[in-house]
Amino acid sequence: MGPWQAFLEAPAFCINLERRPDRRDGLLQRLGEAGFPRVSIWPAVDARSEDLEPLFERHGLGRPIDVDRFTARRGSQGSLLSHLGLLAHAIEQDLPLVHIFEDDVFFPPIWTTQARAFHAATPADWDLLFLGSQILYKHLPTPSVFRFLDRHPRFRSLSRRVISRPMPILQDIVTCPLYCTHAYSLTQAGCRWLYGWLTGQPVVYGYDYMICDGMRQSPRVSSFPLKWYAWNSLRLCPDPAGRGSDPAIIQRNRGLVFQLEEDGPGVVGDKL
Repeated sequence: MGPWQAFLEAPAFCINLERRPDRRDGLLQRLGEAGFPRVSIWPAVDARSEDLEPLFERHGLGRPIDVDRFTARRGSQGSLLSHLGLLAHAIEQDLPLVHIFEDDVFFPPIWTTQARAFHAATPADWDLLFLGSQILYKHLPTPSVFRFLDRHPRFRSLSRRVISRPMPILQDIVTCPLYCTHAYSLTQAGCRWLYGWLTGQPVVYGYDYMICDGMRQSPRVSSFPLKWYAWNSLRLCPDPAGRGSDPAIIQRNRGLVFQLEEDGPGVVGDKL
């Protein structure tokens, strides 16, 4: 079995509310078509009906603070607890590699044409790999090849014709602060590091906000301890039409796994 097939064969978990079976069937079909054969549904914490306080205590979480209205948004709290529960499960089962998807993902054509090449071009030293995300390009190291190409569409088009495969030097694969956790992969060490880091903070707030703050060394949390990369598809697939029409959704669809636009600009936490 080659490296790409071994990557796809790792267990994939899809976070989904039991009261949303309508999202489940299409999700499983999309993941199967994308090449993931071992897909399971992970029941999301339903913030509408469940008592969240015991779950916060079970994970030993810090004091909730009002970042992005976290203390008022039970859906955001349920999303955090859903991801934490899945991380704890992966640790308990000692899974060497795990894929985590939220139930609003879909795989655009660039997944079929480029995902294998992105995987081959990604350095092998990662703990956490974002297949899709909202990359904060302003945090890329300067000078930035990607930001230059993004400002000059003619050069970007030329680079795509000359180099049609992903390359880290062109920042198709980046280590950069980001938002969104709709599609990511973790090694076992990554699961342990991430769970321990999240539960070891004195404060707690939105899942991807905490991760992003750790990546950009915000004083709210300690520095992010994982080695991570994110796949950046904008140079090779700049067409914004395939990324949605809502600016909020377009920003999130900068990797190779996108979020469906039908749910509008709300993050997954608002849907739980």
